This record gives sequence, C-alpha cells and structure tokens, in this order.
Amino acid sequence: MRCLLASLVATLCVSVAPQLHAEEPLPLDAATRAPGVIQNRKYDLLHEVTLLGGGLPTDPFYKGLSATLGYTLHLSDFVAWELAQLTYVVGLDTKLKKEVLRLTLASGEDAPHFPQIDWIVATHLVVKPLYGKEALFNTEVVHLEGYAQIGPAILSRSDYGRTLAYGVDAGIGVRLWLTRVVSVRLDMGELVYFLDQKPMQVLHMHMGVAFNLRGNY
Repeated sequence: MRCLLASLVATLCVSVAPQLHAEEPLPLDAATRAPGVIQNRKYDLLHEVTLLGGGLPTDPFYKGLSATLGYTLHLSDFVAWELAQLTYVVGLDTKLKKEVLRLTLASGEDAPHFPQIDWIVATHLVVKPLYGKEALFNTEVVHLEGYAQIGPAILSRSDYGRTLAYGVDAGIGVRLWLTRVVSVRLDMGELVYFLDQKPMQVLHMHMGVAFNLRGNY
C-alpha cells in the first residue's frame, strides 16, 4: 500500500512540475510591440557662421543674386537664435524689363523706374524639431536636420531714392552634415514687408555652407 501511494505521488509531481515552471505566453500586443528607439544627435552646434548664395527669383523685371552672411547661437538641440543675417542683392534685368524700356524710349516717354531690393537684415528664432540619419547608396550614413525660422527684418529698396521698409521673414531649411565642423544648408523663405501700409512678398532661396565654431562633441 505504501509503495502504491509513493508511486502515485511521484507521478503527480512529474506531471505538474513542467506546468509550474512553464512561462506564461505574452499577450498579443506585448509580443508584437517593438521597443521605441530615439535617435540621438551625433553633432551638436553652439556657435554657427553661415555663408550662403542664392537669389530672389519671383520679380518679373529683375532677378536678384544674393550673398548672405549669418551668425546663429544654438541654445539647445531644439532652439536657436540667429542673431544676425545680412543679405546683399545684385539685380539682373530680365528681357521683359529691357523690352519695356525699349518701347518707352521709342515712344519718347520718360523711362519708368523699377524698384529692387538692395539688402536685407534679419534676425530669426529657429526651431529644430527634425533630426535623423539616412543611408546613402547603402555605402555610408548621412545625418540630416530640418528646421523652421521666423523673425523681423529690415530692407533697403532702390526707389527714386533709398527706401527702408520693415517686415517679417519666415522660412524652412534642411542641413546635411559633412563633418563635425562643416555642414551644407538649403534655406527657402518668404519676406513680407510693408510700404505705405501695403504688404509685399519676396521669395528667397539660399544654399551654402555652415561652420560649427565650437560644439560639444
């Protein structure tokens, strides 16, 4: 009798033990949910100097070629202040302007005046919400940053004299890092300024290099 009871107890222990030690299956949502990964920034900016070239392409009577110099103080990974952005513009006459001048002079009338922007000074609040890396031809990884900026601006326009106007400049841009010190920037923005309480719009595009004078590596 004792041998029979011992055999029954041993059989029960063997059959129950695997169930006690087996892992419980994960819920479906927990099993399929992948952990989130946040991409840390490889390059940090502090003092940035930019040299950009571009243009003002939308005026029908002249196309402006521009050169821009700027300095930006980066307060954090997400916010910066471009303390000063100086843009000098050289105007190139279009065929339409030349034709209008030709017809006007041929008719004996006074030549009309075509105002154009000579220079722009602006300061911007810069927000940098986007950062990531991409594979280039599956051979190397490039680091990109997207940003938006807005701020007040003052400009000089060559009317019959020199006219100063005030406005707001806003735009977006993307940065491609080449090294810890050098990056390439592509900026596009719109300047809205006021003359005689009438708003006027100027589209401007710039591309060039930026230098990280001192960063936290």
